[in-house]
Amino acid sequence: MTLLVRKYSPFDLIPYKEIIYVGKRIINNLRHSGDKRKIENAILDGREFEKFVKYTFLTERNKIEIIYETGKNRESSPGDRTIDFAVIYKGTKPYVWAGIECKYRREVSNVFQWATENQFNKYNYLQKYLKIPIYIIIGVGGLPNNPKELYFIPLDKLNSHNISLNQFDHYRISSFDDMVSTMKPHFMRYYYKKEKNRTRELIKKRLKGFSKIWK
Repeated sequence: MTLLVRKYSPFDLIPYKEIIYVGKRIINNLRHSGDKRKIENAILDGREFEKFVKYTFLTERNKIEIIYETGKNRESSPGDRTIDFAVIYKGTKPYVWAGIECKYRREVSNVFQWATENQFNKYNYLQKYLKIPIYIIIGVGGLPNNPKELYFIPLDKLNSHNISLNQFDHYRISSFDDMVSTMKPHFMRYYYKKEKNRTRELIKKRLKGFSKIWK
């Protein structure tokens, strides 16, 4: 690699250390190209699944409103470390704020990792930081825009970043009403006496600033 570049760079316009560094990066990328494709495919699946969740469960305008969406901030904030959606459920009074994180897996074993350990810790911290319940919606099998199975699980019920779905069969959903049924038992825990404590502006501000305090 160095000799080839030296032949076409007789005046040493490119520092040798940089040539060696770039060469190693190219070789390393070739070695791990398969892993890279898997990661890229997983990212694309995740984004497609987010769209599926949004248009299947979060478009009941009279009952639910999206106040924050990571996807809309992805290009401007590629390092966003929050949750996929923050919503207001309007089927109760007072309204209930909630966070929703989407996870899709084409194939799973009996016990699988639904998130990294760091992500699991982040979601738990974020739930306390925002003072709203967070739910994990997991799609399994099929396609990202048409998963075979769907689970809507309260974060409080997850003790680890690993999961066995056999234990959460009662959290399987197929409709908006199923999702709400899962949310209802947790509503009372997150009611506020004063609405000013949980305005749209405050939730948005905290979500946008969260990446600065969570590394």
